[in-house]
Parts: sequence; C-alpha cells; structure tokens
Amino acid sequence: MSNDIGQGLVKRLDKLIDRRRLFEKDWTDCADYILPRKAVIIRGLVVGTTTTTKLYSSTAIKANADLASAMQGALTNAAIRWFKLKFPFTELNDDPEASAWLEDVSNRMFLFIQQSNFDAEVNEAYLDLGAFGTSCTFLDWDPQGVRLRYKSLTIGEYVIAEGADSRVNLVGRKTEMTLSQLRKQFGDEVVSTVDRMRKALEDGQLDMRFNIIHWVGPRPEDRQDPRKADIDKTKRPWAEFYVSVEDNNAVILDEGGYFEFPWLVARWSKNANEEYGRGPGHTALPDVKTLNRARQLKFRHWSKVIDPPMQAVEEGVIGEISMIPSSVNFVRELDQLKPIEVGGQPQISQINEAELIQQIKEVFFSDLVNLPPAQGTPMSATEAAQRFELMERKLGPTIGRLKTELLQPNIDRVFGLMLREGFIPDPPQSVVQFFQEQGNVDLQVEFEGPLERAQQQSDLVAVERAYASIGPIAGVRPEVLDVLDHDAITVFVAKSAGLPSHFVIPEEVVSEVREQRAKAEQEAQQAALAAEQGKAAKAGAGAVREITQAGIDVPGLTDGAPNVG
Repeated sequence: MSNDIGQGLVKRLDKLIDRRRLFEKDWTDCADYILPRKAVIIRGLVVGTTTTTKLYSSTAIKANADLASAMQGALTNAAIRWFKLKFPFTELNDDPEASAWLEDVSNRMFLFIQQSNFDAEVNEAYLDLGAFGTSCTFLDWDPQGVRLRYKSLTIGEYVIAEGADSRVNLVGRKTEMTLSQLRKQFGDEVVSTVDRMRKALEDGQLDMRFNIIHWVGPRPEDRQDPRKADIDKTKRPWAEFYVSVEDNNAVILDEGGYFEFPWLVARWSKNANEEYGRGPGHTALPDVKTLNRARQLKFRHWSKVIDPPMQAVEEGVIGEISMIPSSVNFVRELDQLKPIEVGGQPQISQINEAELIQQIKEVFFSDLVNLPPAQGTPMSATEAAQRFELMERKLGPTIGRLKTELLQPNIDRVFGLMLREGFIPDPPQSVVQFFQEQGNVDLQVEFEGPLERAQQQSDLVAVERAYASIGPIAGVRPEVLDVLDHDAITVFVAKSAGLPSHFVIPEEVVSEVREQRAKAEQEAQQAALAAEQGKAAKAGAGAVREITQAGIDVPGLTDGAPNVG
C-alpha cells in the first residue's frame, strides 16, 4: 500500500497528540495524587518506579477506588445478568417463541462476557473515569478466537477524535512491539520491508523494540464493500492500520478492519468543544493538593516537636553535640545548650484536614457508595433501593452517558462478534419473517443491573402500598378492585423482580386457560345442579309412594274419595 497513507496517518496522529498536550498537565496531577500507579505511563517513567513519594494522604486514592467499585457493582455486577435484549416491536416482544429466543441469546452473551476478563478491565475503566474523566477499552477475540478479550488503556497512551454526532470514532496510539511480536503478528516477509527490522532479524535480536502506530477509524464509503467484507477486512466499515515509524519513514505493516468500532471510549462528563472528559478527580484536585500539603507540613511539625532543634552559645559546648539517647554533652555553663521550643497549634491543622477529607469524599460520592448499615443491622431491601435511587439522582447524567458510550457499544460489539462466529442460535421463523417485512432493525438493550432493579423495587413498593391502601375499601366494596388491571400489575411485578420472561405465560395462553377453567367450572356447576335436581325428584317420588301406601287422598296425586276408615 502507498506510504502516502502512512505518512498521512502519522501527521494526523501528531496533530492529535499536540491537542492532547493541553490536557496532560491535569492528567499528570490527577495521576500523582489520585491514581499514582498510572503516573508511570503518563510521565513516561521507567516501569517499576516508585510513584508515591509525593503522597502524604491516601484519601483520594481510596475514594476513587470506592467509587469505581460502587459503579461496577451498580451497573455491571458480575453476580447478576445486568442486561437483556429486546425487540423494537411490541408484537415480537409479546411472541413467546421470539422472546424465548432473545432470552437465550442474552444468557449466552452474558456467559461469554463472564468468561472473559471483562470484570478486571472494566474496573480499570471505572478508575480512569473517576480520576481522569475518560476511559478507553479495546474489545475483540483472544488470539485463539475462543474467548472475548478486553484491554483498557491508560490516559495518555492514546488519542481520540469525534465524529459529527459527538461520538468518538477514532483511536490512535503509539506503542512499542518486540521483533518477536512483530514476526508473530505480521510475518517475516512484512517485517523485512523495514530496514532496521530486517537487520535486527538477521542478527537474531528478537527482543529489540520498535515504534508502531496503531490506528482505528472510519473507512471512506467508497472503499467499503459489504459483499466482500466477510472475507476482505479492508472492505469493512472501520479501518485498522499498523504503521512502522522507524528511520523517519512511515511504512504500513498491515491494514485490517472491523464491522463494529472495537474501542469503548467513555467520558464522565465533557465540554462541547473538548474530546476528552472531566471527572471527579478534576473537581477534587485542589482539595487533594491542599490536604497533601497540610499533611506534609504537619509531619514536619511533628519531627520538630519529637526531635527539636538545639540552640547553643558559640564555644559554649565542648566538642560535638551528641543527640544520642543517654549521651553526655559538656558545656561551659548549664544554660548554654538547650532545645528550641516549637510553637504552633496542631489542632487547627487537624480541623482543616477533617474538612478537606470530607470535601474530597463528597466529590467522589462517598456518601452514596459507603453508607453504613443503620445501628449495625444489615441494610434492608428498602434501604438499598433508597440508596440506589439517591445514586441515580446524583449520578443520573453520568450513568446515562456511560450506558451510551460504554455499556451499549459493548453489548452491540459482543453480539456482532458472537453472531459472526456462530455462537448465536438461528432465530425462529416468526422473527425472520417479521424482519424481512420491516427491514433490518437494531435490537434494543435494556439494562437490569442493581441500579435499575433498585428503581424497579421502588415501583414494587408503590404497588404494595396501593394494594394495602385499597384492601380495606375492597373489604366493604369488592367491586372497586375492578378499577385495577391485575394482570398487567402481576406481569410488571414479575418482570421487576427479575423473573425470566419464559416464566411469564403469554396473554393469549392465559385467556385460553381461563376459558377452559370457566368452562370446567360451568360444567361442574351444571353437574352439581343436575345431581341436586335428581336427588329432589327421587325424594319426591318416595314421598308420593308413602302417601299412596297410607291411603291418603291428595288432589293431584291420588284418585277417588278419601279413605276415612
């Protein structure tokens, strides 16, 4: 392929890196004080370098970690399936066969996600969102093509750009790859096209590292071809390039492509004219720095109090001053060597520190993510629902953005990967026929994590309260219950409780069962009535017989004159 494309990619990447530098100062400070282990990447330090030498307080580090854990537990909890697929049409969602298929697909997708490294890598994404306001995670198959593989990059490793819809549609990064890795991925023939790589290959220097640009962005429409995309990666909607930038020369080592954008780029919040996001770390940074400085000054004060400086009259001490415990210093006069009393009011520093710590925790929503159980008792379901409801109110815009930029693209990408590899079963004929008539329409994603379930729990509480309030009235006038749609309420309660859809009987089946039950009850009533009538007739015949035998003349029952004896 022409190196002009490679040179163009390098130039654009350099421009995006120049724009990224505007944000790097804040990122460096956030890394130093909030997520220090990632300062190695941002500062370009040697791997293994100590990154906590400037820290005197771990308040922000722990607060950000707690926030990341809470976000993961609320949105993508590994203990429950936190999403399900839905059709965009009510007709299909109400179809038992179609909904059962979609339930099966959702379960399969969740199983594949759980068998991957999603939980570990998404936690890194949540940490980056809290500290830096931006996260970037790659999703594809592992080299064996058996499991999904996620890889989160740290801020400063990559550049991004947005499309016209303000969604990130380009990710580029400079990385290093060893000659051994390059050979395995591209082959010796491709590697040999770069002079420095070819020489290293001839010398057997397999561990030598080389600068590589990895680039994924939209492919021009005139270079896409859906008919050939299954076989030819260069015809797919998203283009991928690996470019060598050795010897001041850009050489394209490989061009590939994807059906979906493989990078999951999320922002905590963002300004309209900025690509990168801003998170709680940016807001808390002034307080974090102030707290760190206050702790540093307090420790210096402690050292002076514990090991105070000494004052001595010139030539008043014989020999060197010894600070060793139990040592003896010789002076010419008794008052010519004494410690300097250190003044100050450390209690004021402690008060200020407490205020700073509280402010930092509030910025990272610790009042939401670390609510202690009331009086040491376990938190009830109602309390948990209220907690999640409060989290939803305070984090609503952020949660909405994360669903749009992180979770939804993740589900879309997983579905596409599994579908093309045959891990998604064929849909029932009703679904195929419906989509043939309507055209291709994307499936919808409905999130069912603890946060959503807590919101539904509040609705369940409302249902319980309604029935509890109406119950006494219904005891006097049962017909008031006709106002409520009990079937719809029952279905809502079942779904809100997380009951799988295949356990909810479709409406037409329920109607048929009720008709059969009503018919059976009617037949039973008729049989019981017939039995009662037969019993009455039998009793009447017996009575007539007894009257006749007694010789009693009853008009209508016997003929002739009465028997008077």
